[in-house]
Order: sequence, then structure tokens, then C-alpha cells
Amino acid sequence: NGRGSHIHFDTEIIYNRKRTIAALLGASPGASISADLMFGVIRRCLPHLLDTGEGRARMEEILPGHDRDLAKPENAEFFRVSAGNRTRTLGLAGKVAKPVQPSEKPIPSFTQ
Repeated sequence: NGRGSHIHFDTEIIYNRKRTIAALLGASPGASISADLMFGVIRRCLPHLLDTGEGRARMEEILPGHDRDLAKPENAEFFRVSAGNRTRTLGLAGKVAKPVQPSEKPIPSFTQ
């Protein structure tokens, strides 16, 4: 179209009108976003799975707090407990991240 190209560093879920097929487009999602993306597919394309008590219980088991706004003060205790559970499950309790040291080497320039 003569207007150039745009680069987007984002991940997007697209699906057809009947919501019988979905695709993940864009940047490769990491572990921090993958669960939320898949939950988005379930909400948009398979909402009937969440319509039953069994479905809601299963989703809560897989993704605790999926239906809570963790930014709200009334959910602070839930967030504190679930964050502690994740820390213990992942074996991160008592670990301190080492600071990243800046590189001694200059970063090569590709705009010469």
C-alpha cells in the first residue's frame, strides 16, 4: 500500500465468527503469559466449559483466582497466599536473585 510496514511485538488470539477455531499470532509467548492466553481461548471459544460447577472448579484448580481482579484490595489476602504457594511450589523460597552486571563489551551497531 506504499505506507511501509509495522512491526508489532505483541501476541494476539484470533478466531472465526463461529469460534470453532482459534490461532495464536505474534511474538512467542513466554510462560508468564501463556496461561492467560489459553484461558482467553477457553472464555471466547469454549465458554460452555465454564458454565458448570465442575468446569468452574476445574478451572480454579488449574488457574487459581482466574475470576478475581487481584488489583482490588479485597483480594490482597488471596494474592498473598497464592503468591506464597507458587514460591514454595517452584522452590524459590529464600532465594535472592543476583543483580545483572552490565556488559563489559560494547554492543555492536548495525547502523553503520
